[in-house]
Amino acid sequence: MRQRLSNAVQLAEPAMTIFNALRDERLRIAKQQGVPPYVIFHDTTLRAMAPARPRHLHDILNLPGVGRAKLDRYGEAFLSVLSDLDV
Repeated sequence: MRQRLSNAVQLAEPAMTIFNALRDERLRIAKQQGVPPYVIFHDTTLRAMAPARPRHLHDILNLPGVGRAKLDRYGEAFLSVLSDLDV
């Protein structure tokens, strides 16, 4: 069962659908690397990414919790998820 978002930070559809897809990608990467999901990106970052729907790497860099190292490691994977969504 998915962890519920705080009432203060609810996302409207379709952002919630995007958020869930981003969480799935984060979990996939975390399992592959043998690390907890928050090491990839915190929920705060994914909550910002979902409604923003960045299309370029430099757009992801402007989100909270994203530095150059995480951008280089994970940026393309998350852009791919965003581009694959038809929401």
